[in-house]
Amino acid sequence: MNTPIPRGLTIDTTMLWLNCSRSYVYRLIRENKLELVCRTPVLIDPTSVIAKIGSTFPKVAAASKSLLDYQVKQDSQHALEA
Repeated sequence: MNTPIPRGLTIDTTMLWLNCSRSYVYRLIRENKLELVCRTPVLIDPTSVIAKIGSTFPKVAAASKSLLDYQVKQDSQHALEA
């Protein structure tokens, strides 16, 4: 039976969305500020990335909620294809 491919953001894509370093992304994971969808390969739940953006930049997130949600989730669907 085929298991579905988990949808999530790679570390590199998360770094781009949060404009931060690889070590900071891992720190956010350790501090449970970002949720994992899968451990091998590491895939991050796009909803937790959107929440992090919203907590860091509340006015930006509020003004562009639907576009932000759409773009982050699109990146999560294509994470393993690249």
